[in-house]
Amino acid sequence: MPRPVQRRFILDALMAAPLLTLGGLAQAQGRPMTIVVGSTAGGSTDTLARVLGKVLGEQLGRSVVIDNKPGANGTIADGLVARAAPDGNTLLMAAMAFTVNPLIYKKLPYDPLDSFTPLTMVARLPNLLVARKDAPFNTAAELIAYAKAHPGKLNFAVAGLGSSIHLATEDFKLRTGTTMLAVPYKGTSAALTDLMAGAVDLLFVGSASAMSHVQAGSVKAIGVTSKAPIAQLPNVPPLSATVPGFESSAWFGLMGPSKMDPRLTETLYQAIKACLSHPDMVAKLDAEAAIRVSYTPAEFSQFIRDEMTRLRDLVTRANIKFES
Repeated sequence: MPRPVQRRFILDALMAAPLLTLGGLAQAQGRPMTIVVGSTAGGSTDTLARVLGKVLGEQLGRSVVIDNKPGANGTIADGLVARAAPDGNTLLMAAMAFTVNPLIYKKLPYDPLDSFTPLTMVARLPNLLVARKDAPFNTAAELIAYAKAHPGKLNFAVAGLGSSIHLATEDFKLRTGTTMLAVPYKGTSAALTDLMAGAVDLLFVGSASAMSHVQAGSVKAIGVTSKAPIAQLPNVPPLSATVPGFESSAWFGLMGPSKMDPRLTETLYQAIKACLSHPDMVAKLDAEAAIRVSYTPAEFSQFIRDEMTRLRDLVTRANIKFES
């Protein structure tokens, strides 16, 4: 068999071989896998990527490194992966900003739909709607009734323009037909501190960030943005029980560059899916009050398309203006 044909045959066989063999091939070439994160170290996206990277490295039998490329709401990291070779050695830990950025920036250095190969969504992170502890309402129905009886009196702390928290706030107001003032904050910590001090009335916040404060009675939980209650706060009802169709969660998923071989895409998907059952990943997701997802590549691709359409419609209806 001529050498080029023989080499191609071997590579094809390895691509279809078990996961450890594929990992061993890349390891033998001296190339670690890199997961690029569009935020600084220590945040939810970064810490989730680090636990997943460790477990995935064990699954593939190779080293996995995390490369933090913060800036421009994640578009620097997105662009780096979009330009990478489609060999599975460079992946992106994408988050909700990925589907928001096309609405914020008039021009991106990549096409969010055509420049990437979606592998799988890893997890969704529901938000909690919390109120100051002395708020004159305890349920979503009571909140809506109070807001309608006192238009403009209540205010919402909004942490992060274009974040899941910001968009959940606008969606909630639209669906309930209420008028509440948005008070912008640079981050969740400051917003939560002011809520506990009674300086603001309401806040959508990541479940993990608010759980201890809810349990301590420092803030009042009105509802959760997932379709069902979360295990950590089983007595907090989903807001959709009162506001039909309302759901809002941050999400995290892995993508590669476009034009990845379908067999490589499937191999990586199966490896990542297996990682989600690993005790370290289960513990991490539980600590974040996150919901394990493991969409197939096709399901994740469709989710991204649907989410971009949904957010574009929400931004238009709520008349949200981004400065960029």
